[in-house]
Amino acid sequence: MFISHVPKISVWIKESFPQAYHFLIDNFQEPKSVYIVGGIIRDYFDDRLPNDLDVTVDSITSHDLRRIPELECIPFPPDSVRGIARIGNIQLDIWPLQETLGLREYGLPFTIEGVLKRAALSIDKIALNLRTGVLYDDGCLSAIAGRTISYDPYRPFLDAIHAGRILMYQQKTGYALDPSALAHVKKVCSNISKPDIYEISQEVRKKYPQLVRPVLEEILKYGEPKV
Repeated sequence: MFISHVPKISVWIKESFPQAYHFLIDNFQEPKSVYIVGGIIRDYFDDRLPNDLDVTVDSITSHDLRRIPELECIPFPPDSVRGIARIGNIQLDIWPLQETLGLREYGLPFTIEGVLKRAALSIDKIALNLRTGVLYDDGCLSAIAGRTISYDPYRPFLDAIHAGRILMYQQKTGYALDPSALAHVKKVCSNISKPDIYEISQEVRKKYPQLVRPVLEEILKYGEPKV
């Protein structure tokens, strides 16, 4: 894990998405820590503008999210909710840090380091404290530099979803799949079911609806769905 101070990313978010920035700062005041995770930071280093902003907030509960009128709260297993909202020119997806899927199941610490450790894909392993500009990198910057996607879960879970996300990111970024990512895609697709395909299509549609068809076409290159 590498930790550094990169306030210019916070400034970029503030300038690019001012309404979303102020929404987060105003609704989650100190000492709560607001972490921007995954895609938008990767997009910053790739010189892209994202269409959504994934946010996890320390020291909040589902009740805190439900109290914010702008958020549509949806179930978030096992017993939490996440808040979705279109704020200005970007969509926000917000959830309580301690409810991040996989932390409780695998005994990981309820910290941003724990959140990044449970991320299965190298290009997801990055987070920024929006208020302080502290950047946490657990392999994402190496993936960006090498333009590759690797698969290394702390514990295997959501296998089909991760295969779909690998193909989705490949379509979005043009990155190559390293042997670990390619092996996982082949393993999942060799025994994929129609419910798996539906679940993958829903996962891709949430972020990049234009990529649903290309991802499904890639899946069919590796295997036919089982009845």
